[in-house]
Amino acid sequence: MTVIKFSKAWREESNPEAEFRIVDDFGQHMFRFLAEYEFDGRIFSFSFWAHDITDAERRVACMRGSLNLQGQI
Repeated sequence: MTVIKFSKAWREESNPEAEFRIVDDFGQHMFRFLAEYEFDGRIFSFSFWAHDITDAERRVACMRGSLNLQGQI
């Protein structure tokens, strides 16, 4: 898996690898994004789906205010 650092370069590809894109129930493309956070001096990350970079930024902003633990998987 290649992680693209948006601060360094924005990939203008409209066709990312199949494992990193899906189509939602409304027929809109969604792409896999990576978010990271610091905990006890270490960096952790998780991936999530969003329609574009703007949507991804909005989702992260919402996570900051409303993220809740639901249990162990």
